[in-house]
Amino acid sequence: MRKNDLLHALDRWAAAGMIRDIDRSFVQFLRDEAPEADPLVLLGALLVSCSSGAGHSCLDLKEAAAAPEQALFSRDESSREEPIPLLLPGTIDLDEWVRALRESPLTDPESTSPLVFLESPSPRLALRRFYRQEQAILRGIAQRAEPLSLDPARIRPRLEGLFQEDDTHWPRIAAAVAARNRFSVITGGPGTGKTTTVLSVLALLHALEGPLRIRLAAPTGKAAVRLQESIHSRLEDLDEDVRETIPRNVTTLHRLLGMGRRGQPAYGPILPLPADLVVVDEASMVDVALMAALFEALRPETRLILLGDKDQLASVEAGSVLADLCSRAEDGYYTPETARWIQESTGVTLPEALQSTEGSPLDQQITMLRKSFRFSSTGGIGLYATSVRGGRLPQNHQEDQTVHRIVPRTNRDEEFRRICRTSGAYLLRMNESRPPQDAPLEAWERWALTVLEERGRFQILCALRQGPWGVEQINQRVREELVLEGLIPAEQTWYPGQPLMITRNDYRLQLMNGDIGLVLDLPGALRAAFPGDEPGTLRWVLPARLQETETAFAMTVHKSQGSEFDHTVLVLPDTPAEILTRELIYTGITRAKTFLSLVEPNPETLTLAVKRRVLRQGGLAALLHQS
Repeated sequence: MRKNDLLHALDRWAAAGMIRDIDRSFVQFLRDEAPEADPLVLLGALLVSCSSGAGHSCLDLKEAAAAPEQALFSRDESSREEPIPLLLPGTIDLDEWVRALRESPLTDPESTSPLVFLESPSPRLALRRFYRQEQAILRGIAQRAEPLSLDPARIRPRLEGLFQEDDTHWPRIAAAVAARNRFSVITGGPGTGKTTTVLSVLALLHALEGPLRIRLAAPTGKAAVRLQESIHSRLEDLDEDVRETIPRNVTTLHRLLGMGRRGQPAYGPILPLPADLVVVDEASMVDVALMAALFEALRPETRLILLGDKDQLASVEAGSVLADLCSRAEDGYYTPETARWIQESTGVTLPEALQSTEGSPLDQQITMLRKSFRFSSTGGIGLYATSVRGGRLPQNHQEDQTVHRIVPRTNRDEEFRRICRTSGAYLLRMNESRPPQDAPLEAWERWALTVLEERGRFQILCALRQGPWGVEQINQRVREELVLEGLIPAEQTWYPGQPLMITRNDYRLQLMNGDIGLVLDLPGALRAAFPGDEPGTLRWVLPARLQETETAFAMTVHKSQGSEFDHTVLVLPDTPAEILTRELIYTGITRAKTFLSLVEPNPETLTLAVKRRVLRQGGLAALLHQS
């Protein structure tokens, strides 16, 4: 295509919402910087910019050349009444495209050009910031690739003291692998014992190396609170001298790195984070930029352990770092040398199917926990999670006492109205247990903590934000039902019992995107209560000071990551959508601890969703396993 044709089309595509304004501006900027730029280079710039908006950190040129229209537009344009002319060729000659990019001054990897063209192991185009971030991650892993010299005879008796004989072997293997490496990943589904295992790792390292400066972190405030509570509930199982070395506080990654309002970390290569060991939970939520900042903040000798479920939704921003790291975890790829060391250290012989002479250094640092102690894989929530992870639904889509399916025609059907009313069960507890007006402050604090805990037992999750089954309308439906029940007022901006979610980081109030609180009626005024930094503490805020919040009777599955609820209601839309993927369904299902309700206005939507995967393009996946 001609350069002028592309430039003229940009405005029409942006006006129609087919590309973002930033995509158009980026191409126009490059045209101004290099007026003689080949149209194929500008087209590549447009495609890579658009793909970054869909979570990709680079553009696979072979795929894009075969179907440039598909690479450009993530939306379905078939329903548009007056289709916008695309003006794109059906295919692009890959050799010609590679030549144009190779020769362009806009794509030199060694310069400061805005684009980076890479030919190995396959032709790719990346925005420079993503290229730099992925290189920082690769450097951090490479610095920690060499296993430590750890005598199996020294580690084995300590592992035997930490793990009982009737335990599944994988937590023991994970602890040994983490002790042997300065970088390790422990992945597994819900209830597989990731937190328990990492506490055993901390106890093991304390026995081997003495007291360590340990920092614990998670991507969001919710995930940090959950890890903190999980650790506190298990501390009594550890020796007193080990307990004293484990931090009582779990922070968000942003706080750990000292991120300011402009997103720049305080810690980095010049001022490294003062820590011997960093543990990050819910690592599937960490995007490329944040993972790069983490690696750059650590001294090369600092240990890093990532915990997470590789099958959950990837980060909202670009990249799928944990999924890329664990892309071969199912199959092990442990070398004979690693398998021998594991056998000598743990007494466990790895199955031959999990051994390979082609294992990379990274493969030797990853352990997948394969048994859930919370769910049975033969029924209920566990069966649904296992089936969806494998791209299918349970046979006959069966229910049992832990899984209930609802197939309503509209969101006003009585069965769904009953779910909406169930959302308000905590309001009854809030009113019944309210202290007398003259009660001391400690009584109000205990009451608030109890109501917050009760509120967190039940949650409606939606796949979408808009539409009759999206967050916005479902929140409204719940409120209508609770007003009818007399549990909340009809016309108030802030009201007692209102669940709130922070939607943007607020550094003034130290509240982060995704934090959940509750408006409560204290003597004299309404206050919003949010979990504090320590278990059993609260952060009180005047509602009027909250700038970016939304009511959270229902929330998106994306926003629920890092949380668990006794009873989870997963609401799917009545029509299929591109956003509905296997990873989203799996993430929604695994938020449920004891009971799951599936709301399926159109059962076909779920059937199609579990067959669709999130496949993000990125440079990490291609380079991680190169020896």
